[in-house]
Parts: sequence; C-alpha cells; structure tokens
Amino acid sequence: MSETEAPITAGTIPAALINRTQWICWRAEDRDGKTTKVPVDPETGNFASTMDDRTWTEFERALEYADTDAADGIGFVFTATDPLVGVDLDDCRDPETGEPLDPAPSIIEQLDSFTEVSPSGTGYHVILEGDLPDGRNRHGSIEMYDQARFFTVTADHVDGTPASINERQEALEEVHEEFIA
Repeated sequence: MSETEAPITAGTIPAALINRTQWICWRAEDRDGKTTKVPVDPETGNFASTMDDRTWTEFERALEYADTDAADGIGFVFTATDPLVGVDLDDCRDPETGEPLDPAPSIIEQLDSFTEVSPSGTGYHVILEGDLPDGRNRHGSIEMYDQARFFTVTADHVDGTPASINERQEALEEVHEEFIA
C-alpha cells in the first residue's frame, strides 16, 4: 500500500465482496524478470488456489494475515457460483498524476460499478454483477474474469464511481463486444 492510500477496512469494500468467504492474500514475486502476484492462503501461508475454496477465508482473516507483513495485500477470488465479474484495465492510468488514459474513462463510465485503482497505480479494477459473454476474455490491456481468477483488492476507490457493486449485464456485453470480442 502506498503512503497516500487509506487502510483497507470493511467500510472501504462493498458488502457484496465482504460477505463472501472468497478471500486470499497475495505476495509479489519475481519470475523471469517480471513481478507477479502469487496467491497466498491466509490460514497456512502456503500457495492458495483459485480453484480450491479450502485455501480461501473470510475478509477479516485475510486482512489480519496481510497486516502481519507475510503478504503484500488481499485478493478476492471469482467463482462460477457467484454473480460477479471483474474487469481489469491495465496500463491506462498515469501513476504520477492519477489521470486515466484511454480507453479507461469510457469503460469505467459505461460499466458504472465499484472501481478501484490497482496496486501498481497504473490501472483499474471494475467489479460488477453479470454474466461474462462467451468467447475470449482478454484483448490487449483489457481483461474480464468471472471464475478461477483473483483480483488484488486495494480499496483505493475511484472518485465519481459507485461505492456498490451493480448489476450491469447490458453494459458488460457492450464493453465486451467493443473491446474484447
């Protein structure tokens, strides 16, 4: 977490996420010269799996583990049994000025759901309710996931976006068609 970010609390994350036991932690590791976010089981400190709910926990437990400095942050796992979709917009935010870069502003406005700044400060995560359209789920710096993946969670909420997770099926389909399909 950067010096300017507020601490993550239950009040900074939508209840639609807090109330689910789909939380893990993550740790940054270098692999082949590139930093990657490795999922960590907050109960054991071992590798967590986005396919094995035995390696997930409640929000508060993940937060407690992350606060021990044994992890770099917390994450939320998307599953086939929840109605949630995560839209990952990479390399579309100037980390120095905080200014969004195209096409992020139009996607964020169209999806109109909870949006936060990613840990790197160079992207955004939008979380909404919907069903991910069939076909590919990524193109360039835009990715969409609804299962077997996790998003890091920063609680660095983007001003002007909803603090809640909204059902946005039509908008999701439109954004998928325009930017992914």
